[in-house]
Amino acid sequence: MTRKHKSTKLEQLLEQFIEPTDQWVRREVARNFSTPKDLLIRLASDNVWQVRLAVAMNLNTPLKALKLLAEDTDFRVRREITWNINTPEDVLIKLAGDKIAEVRGGVARNPNASQEVLLQLASDDVIYVRWEVAWNLNTPLKALKLLAEDTDFRIRLEVTRNPNTPEDMLIKLAGDNIADVRRGVTRNPKTPEDVLIRLAGDNIADVRRGVTRNPKTPEDVLIRLAGDDIADVRGGVARNPNASLKALKLLAEDTDFRIRLEVTRNPNTPEDMLIKLAGDDIADVRRGVARNPKTPQEILLQLASDDVIYVLWEVARNPNAPEDILIRLADDNIADVRQGVARNPNASGEVLLRLFDPDNKNFLHRVVDHSNCTIEVLTIAAGRSKSKDVLRAISYSSRLTNNNMNLVRLLYAKDRKLKNSDIERVLTSRNLKVDQ
Repeated sequence: MTRKHKSTKLEQLLEQFIEPTDQWVRREVARNFSTPKDLLIRLASDNVWQVRLAVAMNLNTPLKALKLLAEDTDFRVRREITWNINTPEDVLIKLAGDKIAEVRGGVARNPNASQEVLLQLASDDVIYVRWEVAWNLNTPLKALKLLAEDTDFRIRLEVTRNPNTPEDMLIKLAGDNIADVRRGVTRNPKTPEDVLIRLAGDNIADVRRGVTRNPKTPEDVLIRLAGDDIADVRGGVARNPNASLKALKLLAEDTDFRIRLEVTRNPNTPEDMLIKLAGDDIADVRRGVARNPKTPQEILLQLASDDVIYVLWEVARNPNAPEDILIRLADDNIADVRQGVARNPNASGEVLLRLFDPDNKNFLHRVVDHSNCTIEVLTIAAGRSKSKDVLRAISYSSRLTNNNMNLVRLLYAKDRKLKNSDIERVLTSRNLKVDQ
């Protein structure tokens, strides 16, 4: 059968669905990427707006239908046309003058909108439309300059977020009387260092916190902000991957435990600080140390005896935890701790074998799917176990194929000794069969 003949057959099939009165059927045909273009053109004139909307959404809708829908009486259809990446420039130009703001805003968002259209919409009476222009990555500098002086602070804030906003505009916006705008300047990676230094002394804490997040903030500024009166500002320094050892050392002794916790998460925190924080009075801080992959094994050994469950859980998950710790935690009487071991990417086959226990049925799938749970491990586990839950979990293993018939036979043999185990049903559903 030729491709043309197949297309004709498909067209005839879909055409049967656009005749019924059920609008939902016609809408699904309109949404279908395989619907022939001439049918989409017909559906673009449907008397139900939801059907026409579906045509407007379809990325295979032909130009003729798009132009027709651009003049639709329902603004929701026209708005959808502005969002279609295939809508041509002349149609966008026409819709930029639409009486409905949502339609004009859709044009302002479209990456294919021309710079002339975006400049025109930068002076729109409706805030939403101007906001979309400020957001558009193709907005010309002339429009951004206009928007940087907008009377609504939300528009000026959006200009600070646009990656194309030049330094001179950011410098000007750094002196804005609205703190949200100044904060936006602090978060722009193009903001000059001297501006960040000035904003580090802002009287609004949220602005100072923004400075702590900027990758260009100088080291001496971060050290100064590490002693800020506001905890959120100090926390911002603790989270900064460029924070110096001097700043981190100061923050590791902060009176607010949340700051000390952030220090445990910083990739630059050295071992000696982690060792000190491992003895913190607050469990959340010790948990942070237990989670850090740089924490020394001797400290993980110390934390493996912690009396707080979620600290143990983090030790169990830590990829740096040595095998002797994982073996001990795999036998812990708390299921959450054992599950942490099952999540550890470095858990060995010997460790995983300890987790094949019916008490672990809620996370046996993690054990079975573990990267180190080989066919050999599964075979040993199946041979040892008398549990329906364990054997059923093994029978679901993606590693179990017709190339591993010894394990398949073992599972069938186990199934015959158990009642209502459901193992045979699982195996047969996966076409894993053996000769009886």
